Amino acid sequence: MKNYLSRKDRIKIQAIEIIFEEGFGALNVKTIAEREGVAPSLLYKYYSSMEELLQEVISELGKFDKKIFCTLEKSDTTAKEKLTKFISTLLEYYENYPQLTPLLHSYENFRTDEILAEEILRVLNNQKIFAETFFYEGQENGEFTTDYAPEVLASILIGSIKERIFEWRVNLRKPHCKEPGLKVWTMEVVDLLLYTFENKEVKG
Repeated sequence: MKNYLSRKDRIKIQAIEIIFEEGFGALNVKTIAEREGVAPSLLYKYYSSMEELLQEVISELGKFDKKIFCTLEKSDTTAKEKLTKFISTLLEYYENYPQLTPLLHSYENFRTDEILAEEILRVLNNQKIFAETFFYEGQENGEFTTDYAPEVLASILIGSIKERIFEWRVNLRKPHCKEPGLKVWTMEVVDLLLYTFENKEVKG
């Protein structure tokens, strides 16, 4: 598969895989060049700095999130169905590309770099904003409780999902792990939370 990608995309994939397999501390020009089988100097033909490379890596998450949101926002379904589809599609994506999941918990790795810290916060905040939008819609049409603001419901939902993803990623490294797929495992929590957030007065 990588052979059909451009050199620039292959470099980006190598960076993602190094982060996943060895951690952020192992990521540098030398390790990427060794994996790609090129001279370190060649990487600067495609990326002027490691910061630029990492910005592109982080932005991959945000592009996919926004694409799902824009599609669902226009759909003629309930707010709960939109939220469920939004989360389940994200989880399926992360399950297929687990190498991306460390980026969801990477703020501390980037907090000394203002540009990268802002980029990862933007991606993470957008996930919450997308969820807030659907919760607001659901409160307006009576689907969800109005006892709590949409941003509170979104924070609980997205925070729980991030925690579940982290646990799943840790368990992947355990020998003979028989952990269920990320989507199946996490949607149990999502379904429970969305049920809890429902407007029971209307349902009654």
